[in-house]
Amino acid sequence: MVPYSGDIWGIETLHYKRKSQKVFALISLRQHSLPKWVMEDYKTLVFYLALVLAIHTKFAFAQANSWIHLRGPYEGNIIRLVCDRQGNVYAAGQFSGVWRSTNSGQNWEQISNGLNWAFLSAFAVDSSGVVYAGSLFSGLFKTTNQGISWTRTSLPGGAVTVQVFRNGRLCVGGADTVSVSTDGGETWSSSIVLTGPASPNVLSVAEDALGNIYATLGVVFIGGKTPYGGGVYVSSDSGRTWKSYGLSLKSIAAIAVGKSNDVFVSNGYTIFSAGIKDSNWVQNATGLPHSRVAALLNSFSGDVVAAIGGGLYVYDENTRAWDVVAGSGLSSTSITSFSYNPVGLSYAGTDRDGIFRMSDPQEGWLQCGISPASVVSLGVDQSGNLYAGTSDGIYKPGPINGTWIRASDGLNSSTVYQIQPSTFRPRVYASTSGGLFYSADSGRSWNGSYYGWTHDLIELSSGNMLAASTGGVVASVDGGVNWSSPNSIALPKANIYALATNEYGTIYAGTGNDGVFRTTDGGNFWTETGLTSPIMFCTVKSLEIDRSGRIFAGTDSSGAYYSDNEGIDWTPITSISGSDVSCFLVNHASKYFAGTLDRGVYISKDGGQDWESINEGLTDSTVTSLVIDPRGYLYAATSNGIFKSINTVTKIAEVTPVAKSYFLSQNYPNPFNPTTVISYQLSVVSHVTLKVYDVLGRRVVVLVDGKKQPGIYTVQFDGRGLPSGAYFYRLEVIPQSTGEASGLQSFVETKKMVLIR
Repeated sequence: MVPYSGDIWGIETLHYKRKSQKVFALISLRQHSLPKWVMEDYKTLVFYLALVLAIHTKFAFAQANSWIHLRGPYEGNIIRLVCDRQGNVYAAGQFSGVWRSTNSGQNWEQISNGLNWAFLSAFAVDSSGVVYAGSLFSGLFKTTNQGISWTRTSLPGGAVTVQVFRNGRLCVGGADTVSVSTDGGETWSSSIVLTGPASPNVLSVAEDALGNIYATLGVVFIGGKTPYGGGVYVSSDSGRTWKSYGLSLKSIAAIAVGKSNDVFVSNGYTIFSAGIKDSNWVQNATGLPHSRVAALLNSFSGDVVAAIGGGLYVYDENTRAWDVVAGSGLSSTSITSFSYNPVGLSYAGTDRDGIFRMSDPQEGWLQCGISPASVVSLGVDQSGNLYAGTSDGIYKPGPINGTWIRASDGLNSSTVYQIQPSTFRPRVYASTSGGLFYSADSGRSWNGSYYGWTHDLIELSSGNMLAASTGGVVASVDGGVNWSSPNSIALPKANIYALATNEYGTIYAGTGNDGVFRTTDGGNFWTETGLTSPIMFCTVKSLEIDRSGRIFAGTDSSGAYYSDNEGIDWTPITSISGSDVSCFLVNHASKYFAGTLDRGVYISKDGGQDWESINEGLTDSTVTSLVIDPRGYLYAATSNGIFKSINTVTKIAEVTPVAKSYFLSQNYPNPFNPTTVISYQLSVVSHVTLKVYDVLGRRVVVLVDGKKQPGIYTVQFDGRGLPSGAYFYRLEVIPQSTGEASGLQSFVETKKMVLIR
């Protein structure tokens, strides 16, 4: 009896004889034993082990094709955000309702049942955890069970803003009206702040330590020309009567009262302050950047905090200046609302990037939003760090699962089409809608070097760089610091979407409407390849070249193609049924991958000849980018965030792609000066000779002479030192075994090429 535990790692030796049979298998056993009837017959044992191995291999591969959906990076316009004393976080998204997190922003649940959340603007929470939400059009709602259900309060009219004051007093600003409730919204007392020909909205309300209520108004234009309203108003009798507190005809968007009872207001561009009831307003912006003031609120400790641009600033009562809140990660976004706790968790809602949280200034702000962002590109740098490019910059995974660090300082909120680590320098490059950028500090900051629309980027073996841009190709010889346009003779003045280069320095460019072009001189002179029809009016979105020289091209509406002869001939890849092929990943181990925008992900295990879909668990088929990390996990960027393979995809030993027959390609370019490339393919292990002759039959050079494994090969012929004229190259292939063992006989073919000087 032979015990085993399930996982067969590979049969090491397998042979049997009539009298002395031996089977050696690397197996591990867990709960079962091989049946006695199997052990009684060694041939049966061999068959049994092979069957188990086949089943296991199939199962393991199926598992490797499964995907999990990662949390983040995130997007979304968060218009209001509050946090209660129990640590629950509530966020109101524009047109997406109200969401709640009970675990510090790691997971979110929509809690809009019974709530009319269209155009939500008013949002607050009291000390007992009751949450209030409403708008000018729907009134004020509240929930007493953390959002499980909402009920409409008896507030007459709409709610532009809401605040909970001391002793639970509820104050709502509406259309020129302030309403106060002392019983949780059951009953209200309402008063008009400013009586006149129009009704400007009450944009914000606040309370000082003496119980005075402050209200700020927006400005309306009577007849479209005459301004009316604006300013700050104060009430000393719980909102029954009001008097002006200055700043008339200025739309005051926010108000907060400091610990010393100084009143702070913002008109959206700067901050003013005044002493209690003295209405002597002075600009108070010492320490603040010259940027839009998005929000003005009180922290958990009562300090006045302002959200300006991509940062939070706390007012120091002693220095009478504003100090920036420590913690990086918000500088490239725009804050709309926040909950600041200097001794606990702080949260910030943004106008496009969801929600950020911070518990440690050293750790910085981590994105922990609600809706996964549409990810356009993925990249992995030399240190193994993952980067995700979106329509609003770049993100990296944070130290807490499901959180992300915004790594976009200097990127100008651009759409990131490609993230490319350098081979020669400790840099990462980003091709974006706002130009080319590079980072030398793992994405913390980016330097702009070319400010035109770019989609793709390649590094040549010389260290020089080429980028695909609007209207052509741009080049850099100093690591992407400075860029210039090569001559680009014969390259159409069209958008270039994709670039690729082989080991000989031949460069290929995919265009918007004109197919694929190639150059052998670094980008000065281009020639058209055979990939022009029937895709003349299609965009070539992706180009990749594998180690054997095979070129793969993906288009936006005509599917995928490959070429084995330097782009002279192209073969449609019919096994990729998706018509919009966005990306290829062909230079990693034995498996090739392709992403599509309409059919998900495909895999090839034979060098790109045949493909099959691997979409188990991939709930979004719009795949824009693929990347493999150093541990061997495959990542797919989609319109609904990022998916990751459950298992690694590189454990199987590398296998050279097997050609389906012998074939000798026409050299390319032809005519040539001074170099050209010759390609050939083998289906079995063979002895190969490749020789070049002149027109008199004299041997010029032996390019290949030796044993070769099955695969596709390219060889460069350098004609420098030779006279112009016709030459012939001859391929002779002798299979290692002939007859039934290989199915092929010897192969000989000769082709002509022309050297022109």
